[in-house]
Amino acid sequence: ELVEFTGNAALEAEHHEQSALRILVIISVLGALVSVIFSMAVIFAIIRPLAKMQVAMGNMAEGNKAEIPSLESQDEIGNIARALQGIDKIGQTALQVQSALDNASSAVMMADSKNMISYLNHSAREMLKELSGQTHIVATGVYIGCWDVAKKAYRETLFSVISAVTFDNIA
Repeated sequence: ELVEFTGNAALEAEHHEQSALRILVIISVLGALVSVIFSMAVIFAIIRPLAKMQVAMGNMAEGNKAEIPSLESQDEIGNIARALQGIDKIGQTALQVQSALDNASSAVMMADSKNMISYLNHSAREMLKELSGQTHIVATGVYIGCWDVAKKAYRETLFSVISAVTFDNIA
C-alpha cells in the first residue's frame, strides 16, 4: 500500500508540475503580448506625433506654413505642439513683415547692437551702393563703419535714413 501511495503521489506531482509549466508558458506568452501592445501604444502616442512635429519644424525652417499635430492633448507632446504653433505664427508674421519691407520703396536697413548690418531691403542696398561707390561691401554682416563717406551730404542722408542706429565709426 505504501508503494501504491508513493506511486500515486509521484504521478500527481508530475501532473501538477506539467500544469504549472503550462501556466508559466501561458503567462509568459501573455506577458510578451502585453509588452508588444504597450510598445505599439507608446509608438502611436509619442513617436508618431514627434515625427509629425519634426516634419512641421522642417516646413517652418523652409518658411512654409506648418501643420502641427496633437494640439488637443494636455501632455508634454501637446505642450510642445502648442509652443511650435506659436513659433510658426511668429515666423509667418516675420515673413509677412520681411515681404513688406523687401517691397517698400523707402530704404530700410537694420543693424544689431554691434553695428553689424542684419537686413537691407533693395532700396537701401541701391542707396548705399550709390553712396559708397563700392557695390561689393553692401551686404548683410558688414560693419556699418566701413564706408568712407567723404561728403557731408551723403553722411547726412545716411544718418537720416538710418537714424535709429548709432554710428560712431562713420568718417
